[in-house]
Amino acid sequence: TPFAPLRVLATVRLLLVILLLSPLVRAAPRWYWRQLQPTTSPPPSLGHRMAHDPVRQRTVLVTGVQCCPADLKNDVWEWDGSTWIQIPAVLPGLARWMGSVAFDPSTKKLIYFGGKSYLDTLPSGTWTWDGSQWTQLPGGAEDPANRWRAAALGATGDLGVLLLMGAQQQGFLQVKTMSTLQGGTWKSLAVVPPARIDQAAAWSSSTGQALAFGGRSCANDVASCAAWEELATWKSGEPSWTTLPGVPNGPQARWGATLVVHEKEKKAILVGGQDAGGLIEDGEQPGETATWSLDLSSLTWEKIPGVSLPARVYAAAVWDDARKQVFLVGGARWTKNSLNFSDLSQIPPEQLLGDTWVLDRLGVPCNADQDCSTGHCVDGVCCEQTCGECRRCDAPGEEGSCVPVTSAEDPDSCSGLCSKEGVCQPFDQPPGAFCDDPKVCQSGHCVDGVCCVTEACGVCERCIPQGGVCDLVVGAPDPDSCPTSCSEDGVCQGNERDTGESCSKKGECKSGFCVDGVCCEQPCDAPCQTCSADQGAPSNGICAPRLCPDPFQRCDPQQNACLDGQIPLFEPCKENKHC
Repeated sequence: TPFAPLRVLATVRLLLVILLLSPLVRAAPRWYWRQLQPTTSPPPSLGHRMAHDPVRQRTVLVTGVQCCPADLKNDVWEWDGSTWIQIPAVLPGLARWMGSVAFDPSTKKLIYFGGKSYLDTLPSGTWTWDGSQWTQLPGGAEDPANRWRAAALGATGDLGVLLLMGAQQQGFLQVKTMSTLQGGTWKSLAVVPPARIDQAAAWSSSTGQALAFGGRSCANDVASCAAWEELATWKSGEPSWTTLPGVPNGPQARWGATLVVHEKEKKAILVGGQDAGGLIEDGEQPGETATWSLDLSSLTWEKIPGVSLPARVYAAAVWDDARKQVFLVGGARWTKNSLNFSDLSQIPPEQLLGDTWVLDRLGVPCNADQDCSTGHCVDGVCCEQTCGECRRCDAPGEEGSCVPVTSAEDPDSCSGLCSKEGVCQPFDQPPGAFCDDPKVCQSGHCVDGVCCVTEACGVCERCIPQGGVCDLVVGAPDPDSCPTSCSEDGVCQGNERDTGESCSKKGECKSGFCVDGVCCEQPCDAPCQTCSADQGAPSNGICAPRLCPDPFQRCDPQQNACLDGQIPLFEPCKENKHC
């Protein structure tokens, strides 16, 4: 048709677009939860609190309820990037759990506020941690009301620490204000935050806004305590919070989830939580919870495929700016709705989690190790680990993971060629060395996986490591020349030749007789007999007297060979030329 050329052109353009874009699709970075296995770890606890100190580059954890039996210790642990260290200092005053902890940029110290005691009371006071000791701040006229299960957001620039939400009096919400802590002094804000507890909240430095997702209206197991699925946001100077309704493809309603901003990617990461039915298990495997990503510009949710970790509630997580990664610790699989201290005796010990995880971004382009959350920049991308000999981290579709380099060069790890098994084979290998490619052999010949002195071996012959020479294969197949079995004289069984065909060994002939280079019908071993037409037989394979060029056709029976063409002295003759 007249439109056929246009259709062909459109198809070619489409194929070009696919070819141009496919490397970009293949090279898309991927998220990866990596569980750490430190030699020591904080004990599993419920209601533990954690914040990152960017000045000291330490993540500080204050334990909550430990078991069993249930107990409050408020031990302090610090993570230095590779090791958990227990600090010989305990949060002073009445032991508590589910308080609020954050880093105060105005004083460059961590603060701990509120919480609930083992007496089910709400202790007052704000404590600061400088890395060696706790100090209680003096009280002020605008100190926030005592509460627990509130959110404290640190590193908020000119706001200092932002405290919002929380519960009082057996879990019913009474908090009506939002407060900031600057220079050790609390100030009340006129802005009223959403009335929730157990919300997942975080501060985004890149966009300068507070984020809060989910939560519930009270701590009791009644209809009004249903889980929320709304996302609420607020920026400094705004008169009120903005609440965005849940979306069909977004995370389901939950409380006790964890929200932390991945500042490098400008995304908020949401994991875990529960609703009235129990743990949120929306991962791709039973018992797993999915990882959700919130784009901070468009405020749209995305469920990251294939990235999950064991389901949990009340985990603690922070953004570690020094290592460019999300750092998450513990949580619980215990989902009782009412959290009084007396209830904690019911917790099965195995349902308190003490594991340590980091969320890495793999396959991201990099120039040095410090560009990557894993600390490993390999082959120009952020890699889960250092890759050894004949391994690469930038393979299309698998960026960020070490995969073998096979039957190819890997210049940054192997001064030779990588074998088909991913083993480095240096160049200039001597005869007898293993090889996949003749380039690595001094001789330039790679035969049967061995550097060989000859270019090829014959039927039922293999090049052997002992000297790199050809040797017979006996009683077994020869993969490249004999699929059946090789006889002891190096003949491939099943391929024997017919009478009259050329041969070099008797085993090559069906008759079992190889005479004068041909397969013979019989042994033909009498003196001066032959099976070759070139030597007097009527045809190849038929035994007959040998025809000699001597004028008298003389054959020496002892030597079984023709005499030469002249007659010795004193022997009978007929012509001069015979003598």
